[in-house]
Amino acid sequence: MSSVKVVSSAIQGNEAHIFLSRDTSRGFCCSGCGRVFERASLWKKRKIRDLSVFKLKSYLIFHTYRIHCLRCGFKVENIDFVEPFSRCTKRFEELVARLCKITSVKQVAELLGLDWKTVKDIDKRYLEKQFAVPDYKDLKLIAIDEVASHKGHNYFAVVLDLERTRVVWAGKGSI
Repeated sequence: MSSVKVVSSAIQGNEAHIFLSRDTSRGFCCSGCGRVFERASLWKKRKIRDLSVFKLKSYLIFHTYRIHCLRCGFKVENIDFVEPFSRCTKRFEELVARLCKITSVKQVAELLGLDWKTVKDIDKRYLEKQFAVPDYKDLKLIAIDEVASHKGHNYFAVVLDLERTRVVWAGKGSI
């Protein structure tokens, strides 16, 4: 969804609804393989959360299109400002993840008016993306430890970089 424009906006209660339209002449990008197609069928209207405007929760409302890709089958078009299956914009999710660094999931949920499970899922996706590939570059001095998660035999193995004082790897199970 490379070229969008604001068609109209409305305030309903404590929500700002911003209606978007897109330029369909540029084609539709497959969310599976990234190929661009000239034709697509209108699929459904989406309402996704964006950064707030003053005290108003902001929502972007737009139509998504479904593509019949020869490689991937039927797919929803790729929208560059929304992660697949998310109900929030990427910039809103980044705000949630930054707030989770400095306060609890519960407090972030209360501050932004979200369910705590939504905040937890956003933070989990952000952490998985950020720490998916461990950085073993310049690793010279390490420490390995086992940490018990509960009394009994539930352990996590942790590998630490002692020079840069950071966790390099953590995993379930005993060493």
